[in-house]
Amino acid sequence: MNRLTLNKVDKATTELERKAKRLAKKAKLYAVLIGILLTLVMIMLAFYNVSRWFDDNKVNFYVPVKFIQPVVITKREIKSPIPSKEQVKVYEENKAKSQREAMVERLYQKTRQLESNFGFDQADMTATHIYCQNIGKVNEIGYFYKGDRHFCFENEAGQRKEFTYWLTNRIDKGYTLNEAFC
Repeated sequence: MNRLTLNKVDKATTELERKAKRLAKKAKLYAVLIGILLTLVMIMLAFYNVSRWFDDNKVNFYVPVKFIQPVVITKREIKSPIPSKEQVKVYEENKAKSQREAMVERLYQKTRQLESNFGFDQADMTATHIYCQNIGKVNEIGYFYKGDRHFCFENEAGQRKEFTYWLTNRIDKGYTLNEAFC
């Protein structure tokens, strides 16, 4: 081979080598850019997944050494003693008394309802409760002292007190409720 062809071959080779080097540099640049892009995408995906994991889970960090107080003071629970027979008797009496008072109150209210519809019954204008209302007094329970149809109480409290006294007095004498009201 002659020298000219070798020169041409060398020139062609060097030109080819230069192109290959340029192409290799571009390939390296593209590879680095693709790597950086993939790294950013992976970081974003990792951040997204970690964020979602923390939405569903809670992480508690505990202190490895726990200091405990040597003396702890708490309030003592005192159990109530068994009640004595006297205490039971007093309780039973109070319970019976409160039940009796509640029964008398219910009967008082029922009597007011039946006798005068709590003072609102206007069917009979000659009724005692209407007479008493006209003079500024009350008698909504149909109570006639010694048969006086025009007997009135000063106020509702006096009416309640008289009814309670009247009914409890009859019950104490041994009357049944039906006998007491009859």
